[in-house]
Amino acid sequence: MQPSIIFSSATFLITSSLVLASLSSKALGVAWVLLVILGFAVWIKNCRRINEVAIPRWVLVWVFCTLIAMTIKLILTAYWSDPWGERHGELRMFLGALAAYGLLCLQPLPRKALLQFAYALSLSSLIGLFWGYARKSHR
Repeated sequence: MQPSIIFSSATFLITSSLVLASLSSKALGVAWVLLVILGFAVWIKNCRRINEVAIPRWVLVWVFCTLIAMTIKLILTAYWSDPWGERHGELRMFLGALAAYGLLCLQPLPRKALLQFAYALSLSSLIGLFWGYARKSHR
């Protein structure tokens, strides 16, 4: 399979999950997992070109901040013997930041993919608005 077909398929799956995200948190979780996988796949494929690509500085700051937050939480969890099962939020933020960094290694980002994400998020907001209104009016 060609890389563009794989990227297009992954983008379609992510945007489809994002559309349903306002109806189900599981759909948003699927979109997040797919986005992380896609980000890491793009980063692995383009890791040799990282020095050639001008990645915005804010992405590196975001990755660094999430790493610091995760490290502080892990140290405090170990110190106070808190349950480790509750520390998944910081790890998800860090992996999401790394995925964003990986996706930005693909420069320029395909305009079609950006439009699909914008339409998916807009449609998800619209569905959530109507779903909330329909549930409120039937009480």
